[in-house]
Amino acid sequence: MDIGIGNGMRNKLSEALALGDFDAAREYVSTAYIALGAIVITIAILTVSLFGFLNFPAIFNTTVIDAYQLKIGVLIVVLSIIFNFLLSLTNAVLNALQKNSFISLGLIIGNFLMLLVFLLFSNTIAPESRFLFIAKWYSFSLMAGSILLSYFTFRYNPRLIPSIRFFDKNKIRSIANLGGRFFILEISVVVVLTTDSLIISQLYGAAEVTPYYVTQKIFQVATILASILVQPLWSASTEAFSKGDSDWIKNKLKFLLKVFVVYVVLVLGIILFFQPIKNIWVGEAVVVPESLKWFMGLYVVLWFWNNIFNKVLNGLSVLYTQILVAIVGIVINIPLCFLFAKTFNMGLSGIVMGAIVILVIAACIYPIQSYLLLENKAKGIWAKK
Repeated sequence: MDIGIGNGMRNKLSEALALGDFDAAREYVSTAYIALGAIVITIAILTVSLFGFLNFPAIFNTTVIDAYQLKIGVLIVVLSIIFNFLLSLTNAVLNALQKNSFISLGLIIGNFLMLLVFLLFSNTIAPESRFLFIAKWYSFSLMAGSILLSYFTFRYNPRLIPSIRFFDKNKIRSIANLGGRFFILEISVVVVLTTDSLIISQLYGAAEVTPYYVTQKIFQVATILASILVQPLWSASTEAFSKGDSDWIKNKLKFLLKVFVVYVVLVLGIILFFQPIKNIWVGEAVVVPESLKWFMGLYVVLWFWNNIFNKVLNGLSVLYTQILVAIVGIVINIPLCFLFAKTFNMGLSGIVMGAIVILVIAACIYPIQSYLLLENKAKGIWAKK
């Protein structure tokens, strides 16, 4: 949701670094930071202006939390996320530098700070104030992690430090054209991932979000591992393709497809040992439907499969077919969730099934297009950027 500027800058920066053009690299970084900074400030002002008109107890279908605390807490979190869009441009810089492993450092720092505060102070907070307490410290931890990561990134890469002197309005168009296409993809991810909890809350009540969220978090171990494996492929593909080295990308794809088989075994292991893992983490009070773990397992397997190929497509800046799939996903996700959850009486599993249908469509298209592009056989829609 950074308007696609981060990913647009990432690809352009990767190309500049591959060609050794550090002046252009710094211009892309500076232009992206200044352009997104202006957008972020504008959105923050609009957000504060609009919040007074929203009924949050109705939106979240809950009366447990005081309406004022709910509004202020959500406003704090939303503003921190908005400003974190700007701070998170560091992630795009690190990706372009192919230092993907450092990106997790910001998350680790933020989570550590949040955990430390909760351990030290959570028991001293009155129950009616806990939501606001969590909102404040979640927001602080999120931004603190990103700020520290930004500091270390530019301290060790001074040639990329953003500066108004290196702002180039002519580069806004090249970043925005590519970034705008990435933005559509980002919107589809937001729709698929964030509407699930709201749909569950509306259909079954806010309490039912907990088993869904717990299941999602347990399988997140597998998705984090998958991200570690495939994330470097994006910028590395940009560099390899810029140098005309398609064979390197093909070999990396062959390796990741072998890893995919091992990944499926790992996911099956999580499914089989799901109950004891869940009990150790959150106890027996949280009851997760048996079918939900199987559907969530299928979801993360398809997610990894698609990510292997869309990282190559992203690196080559070939986004047209991905955008078509994304638009279809935005249109049909919510109706599919209601169809499977209510009409077919699948409950929480039906919510996951809605996303699975979209992933299956992508799983058929992305490998074909990647093959055609790398073999220089892509024509028509398959070659359209």
